[in-house]
Amino acid sequence: RTPIKIKITKTPSGGIRINNVDPRFIKTIKDQLRNYKIYNAIVYIEGELPIDLFEEIFLGLKRFYRGGYYLWKDSCLVDIETGKKFSYMDLGSLLIQKVDLIRVYAVRDFKQKIERPIILKRGDRILDLADKIHTSIRKNLKYALVKRGNKIIRVSGSFKLEDLDIVSLRTK
Repeated sequence: RTPIKIKITKTPSGGIRINNVDPRFIKTIKDQLRNYKIYNAIVYIEGELPIDLFEEIFLGLKRFYRGGYYLWKDSCLVDIETGKKFSYMDLGSLLIQKVDLIRVYAVRDFKQKIERPIILKRGDRILDLADKIHTSIRKNLKYALVKRGNKIIRVSGSFKLEDLDIVSLRTK
């Protein structure tokens, strides 16, 4: 089996440059990266990569940081640095952990359909989430409800968030 190597490096300028890709897919890859606010990067793909697989790698992420992985055709992902094998569906979680970020979902109530996550730094608190949504929410925050696993807990603004928390902010 020949591995597919994907290397994405964010750059300070220069736009999105894609090497070694079928020209039909360049626009799709650029659009996908722009959806996640990546406007300057070098993308190198070694091997033939189905375009739908490339898109799935980015599911759940807003930002993509440096990293290289081997992606085998049987959907097995190998981290170049550690040599550990993972499913390619785990790539988002692996990268989030590696760069000390967490994904938090903000909802009005817990019956609402969950959309895209808000990306925060590991160790951020409820007040940081409120600030990221809107400064007036931080000023008027009474408490928050956090769904972690199957439990819903009522917390204050200083509560530390974890990856994949679902939060409902309550204001005055």
